[in-house]
Amino acid sequence: MIETAVVAARAAWIQRVLGVSLDAPVALDASRAAWAAAGPAASPNSGAVTDMTSSNRSESAEVTPVAIPLVRTWTDAKEAVDQQLNGLYAMLRKAGVPALGEIAGEIEAVLGTFRVGLTRALMDYDQAAGPEKNAARAAALAAIDDYKTRIPADKHVIAADTNPFGVRVTARETLGAALLTLGRQLESV
Repeated sequence: MIETAVVAARAAWIQRVLGVSLDAPVALDASRAAWAAAGPAASPNSGAVTDMTSSNRSESAEVTPVAIPLVRTWTDAKEAVDQQLNGLYAMLRKAGVPALGEIAGEIEAVLGTFRVGLTRALMDYDQAAGPEKNAARAAALAAIDDYKTRIPADKHVIAADTNPFGVRVTARETLGAALLTLGRQLESV
């Protein structure tokens, strides 16, 4: 049986995110049992995040610096958060409680809106040349500013980051750091 404080915290999270009251002890104990039955391989945090910037070159090789596309910084951060979120979605859906599956769908839909706009603006910037580069830079900076405001304030992002189910999600931290890096890079151009 899950501790009463844990069950209460999870029930409060469900109430806050979805506005639904559950028969919390029964539903949440069932979700814990389903998750435990899936085993450690199903753990959302079982996979290691790899360093996407490391390279496998020999020490004696001559290296010519190459500009890394800005879109890669955002894509790497998004993929790291997506991996975490997939673990949360899986856990919520495996619980067999419809309200938890609905929460997963809502979080997924909202976070999906953060996947396209900035990616497109950064791709446009990375591919632009000449006079179009300044316009693409301005559009990318505007998208970054928009995301810097919306991501940390979005209730679904906050709910994912503060979930009481033991699934580590760092959307605000990871995406926020990428946005700061991108903003600095574009400001310095």
